[in-house]
Amino acid sequence: MRLLTILTVLFLSACSTTNTPNATVFPYQLGDEPDKLKEIKNVIIGSHNYGKPSRSYLDDHEAKVDRHIVKYLEANGFTVLDSAIYKESYAEAIREHGNPYDETTGRIDSNTRQRVLVDMRQKMEDHGGIDAIIFTDLLERQVMFTSGQKRVARWDGVSRPPRTQGPGSGVTADFNWAKFVDAVSIAIYVFSIEGKPVFYSVGGMSLTESVDTKGTAKFARSKSVLSSDSQIEEGIKLAFHPFIPLENYPEKP
Repeated sequence: MRLLTILTVLFLSACSTTNTPNATVFPYQLGDEPDKLKEIKNVIIGSHNYGKPSRSYLDDHEAKVDRHIVKYLEANGFTVLDSAIYKESYAEAIREHGNPYDETTGRIDSNTRQRVLVDMRQKMEDHGGIDAIIFTDLLERQVMFTSGQKRVARWDGVSRPPRTQGPGSGVTADFNWAKFVDAVSIAIYVFSIEGKPVFYSVGGMSLTESVDTKGTAKFARSKSVLSSDSQIEEGIKLAFHPFIPLENYPEKP
């Protein structure tokens, strides 16, 4: 799987060890120098997505998710540096090279992005004391529920039952479950300050659509998107393994 990176480097697939099977777990990827992971102590979290900007309904939740990420990193011995250095360096790089994301077309110019990220990284490296840059993108996924009495949606290593909203809590027997439903995952990209990709993975978090029982039952945007701290934390832990080892990390059966 080719991942466009600051230096357009090919990631290497890695194997994981665990004890709980889950066929949807994301195949995390390590860079060419896995030992680089051990050298990373001081990190800075990018205030922009590495890929496309998050969907608009997820924008308001990015800061909350990043707070959970900071807490998790610090609990595991990392120092998370003030993002002001990143924001300043990124803004200067955008002024020099232009914005790689075109809001009109929804596309990213990979060449412009590479120039922006390389320039930004060099500016940040000049400040000193930064080992790695971490990008934390919220990804929208399309998932479906399993059949049977206990329906669940499985994606990126997690399993979630359907949620309901509106008057009452029941769903009629003829409700059509065979539809794609929106969900959200967290993608973690880690680059060394020298510009080398050292880690990439994704962890599932929450469904962002519920069964709205008002009138004719239908799937609709949930009124409580990313309201569960435990689901956010589960997704973060999955996405950081093995950068931060997770004892009960699921494996593919």
